[in-house]
Amino acid sequence: MQLTKSIEMKKVKNLVRKGIFFIIVGLLSQVPLFGIKGLLGMTMLSIAYVSGYEFVLMYFVAMGLSFNVPLVILSVGIYVLLELTNLLHLLKSFLVPIVVSLLIGIYINLMYFDFSIAGISESLLILLSQYMLQTINLELTNFFVHTHARKVTKREYTLLLSLLIVALMNVVPYNANLVLTLVYAIILYSAYSLSLTSASYLGLFSLFLFIFMQLGSVYDLVTMMFPMIVFNVYKPKNKFIFAFLFILSNAWIPFLSIETLKIQAIKIGIATLIFLIVPAIKNSALEARLSTSAQLENDRGKMKRKVLEFSELFNKITSSFQIETTPTNTKLYVGHLYDEVCKECTCKDQCFDRYNGNHRLIKLFMKGLDTKLQLHEMKYVQNYCLNAKQYKDQLKVETTLFEQQEKMNKEYDLLKKNLYEQLMVVSSMLTDFQNNLTNQYTSQDDYVMDLLKGYHFDVEYLHCETIANNQYELDLGVKNITANEVIDDLIPLLNLGYNTTFRLKKQTIPKHKGYVHLVLENKTLSYLTYGVFQSSKDDKYCGDQYAVFDYGNKNVLAISDGMGHGKVAYDESSFLLDVLQKLIKTGVGIEKSITTMNALLKIKNRSDMFTTLDLAVFNPYKNEIEFYKNGSMHSFIIRDEAIVEIEGRTLPIGIMSEVETKHEKYELRIGDYIVMLSDGIDEGEETRIIDYIIEHNKQNPQMIASTFSTSLEEASAIDDVTLLVMRVEG
Repeated sequence: MQLTKSIEMKKVKNLVRKGIFFIIVGLLSQVPLFGIKGLLGMTMLSIAYVSGYEFVLMYFVAMGLSFNVPLVILSVGIYVLLELTNLLHLLKSFLVPIVVSLLIGIYINLMYFDFSIAGISESLLILLSQYMLQTINLELTNFFVHTHARKVTKREYTLLLSLLIVALMNVVPYNANLVLTLVYAIILYSAYSLSLTSASYLGLFSLFLFIFMQLGSVYDLVTMMFPMIVFNVYKPKNKFIFAFLFILSNAWIPFLSIETLKIQAIKIGIATLIFLIVPAIKNSALEARLSTSAQLENDRGKMKRKVLEFSELFNKITSSFQIETTPTNTKLYVGHLYDEVCKECTCKDQCFDRYNGNHRLIKLFMKGLDTKLQLHEMKYVQNYCLNAKQYKDQLKVETTLFEQQEKMNKEYDLLKKNLYEQLMVVSSMLTDFQNNLTNQYTSQDDYVMDLLKGYHFDVEYLHCETIANNQYELDLGVKNITANEVIDDLIPLLNLGYNTTFRLKKQTIPKHKGYVHLVLENKTLSYLTYGVFQSSKDDKYCGDQYAVFDYGNKNVLAISDGMGHGKVAYDESSFLLDVLQKLIKTGVGIEKSITTMNALLKIKNRSDMFTTLDLAVFNPYKNEIEFYKNGSMHSFIIRDEAIVEIEGRTLPIGIMSEVETKHEKYELRIGDYIVMLSDGIDEGEETRIIDYIIEHNKQNPQMIASTFSTSLEEASAIDDVTLLVMRVEG
């Protein structure tokens, strides 16, 4: 509904602005200049030409109302000449007003003036005034053409008011004083709502026009311009103070003759009343981004987003160093006992009974590592161990090693405690810093505009319109840019700014060639649907974890298998995927994120804990998928009856200092299936899953995953299992 309203509003704005253009040309064409009706209307020819055929048609219809057939024919001739020049690629933006003004000047001199000094002077004056007005009015092109949600600039408001002043000249034959009164009000209004610069421009423009029209007296000129000096000195903010100073600056009126005094006082009074009644333009935000303070706020907005992302990641990493006692692995020392004492013993199978539990001799050895054995316990060893002396000697050696390991673990725990406390201080500082950065950009378009300007792109306008969920159409105009720069520099920068992938839909150079008009869209070539099934050996915790999230304009799917099962495996795999996701979203990059996680897990876990990682990154704009594998099971791409197997023969994360990641990239097609799974699924079940997908290659991925729920639940009695099925949709 909202999108429909936006489209309808755009159509309404388009009609309104075309209507304004038609009315302006119609009114200007009725004003005589140097006794020539329609001459001022021709000042809009440049706008009509660069704005398109609809505006050209409206121009000729409106000019026809002047009933000056020679000028209409001249306009047709100029338009045809511009079209031919443009087809030959000889026309540049700055040449349009020059060509139009020069042809008008030559025509006027031939048709209305002789070749005397006075005639040539007047023709030259018309030519220069035409060039000035053609050039100035050309700046209104964006106002008439682009009807999307863009702010009207102060410059455009000023030029529109100047056209209004010209249009008022139609009233001069009926009541010249009324025209002067309205001009006073317009100048006063622009001084308050726009700027003193705008008001001064309108005052000088009116002065120039009055001279040509032989309108007003010296008192009228002083009434227009002298208040600008007063306003510049006192810089009033309040509307009523503006009105008061305007009246006060005309306190010289009583020194005039009685007849002039009354007329001038009435004009000033009515102009002041009109100024007070008409609401001011809401221009508080017109040039906010040009101020130093606004640029500072924009920088603060960028910084806040980065600090927010990094703060969340930092807090997660910090929490992993919370104080926990590092256990000493007694099984390692029992293994030493087996190798040195029990390996050749005939009773080893009775002492190391994996089904009924270890013999008391083994349990006493484990106890003796931490606590000195009592006398009756030593006698038990002496009576029941075939190698009692070697047993006691080995216990002394392993106890010493065990104590050294415990001491190192305590030092490590102290190091973790100190590191945790220091990281918490930094985390607190980040949180405070983040809270102080409260201002952000009001829209993504503002952020991208600043980004483009930072790279010195001369952007005329930019508008991003939502077409569907996460799909946009970008309409922009850029000056002084080549086709190669559009592809190599501009589009990658827009992709970065909007965090998506745009492709060029349309590229045109408007007739005046002032800028390149680009239309880009980020419509995807495909998208993924997925289904998942999980089952765990433990009732509460699943050591297999999976994650599905977006990374810029890509989709990421990951499976992590913690060693073993239960809570410890769950904590490790959850921690890996959670922190990895935050690292990737922060912009670290996938391979660097994996390297970081490997180092982090080695620091975090000094025991023999490790975690696998199976990562798939799908790019819907290129129909590509990338696999990153660390100790994970192989994955499959299934296309009709063809099967591609992606092996994952690398070590898990957290074992080696240098992590080795297997990375492969594949192109996909609509209808392809991708299968990812954990090591709880055996080869026979893999084959059944693949055969089922080949046979049912139109079925929804979730239905496929659910089909194997029974067999996978049975497999989970041995190990945790995860099955992730994806399909590329068009």
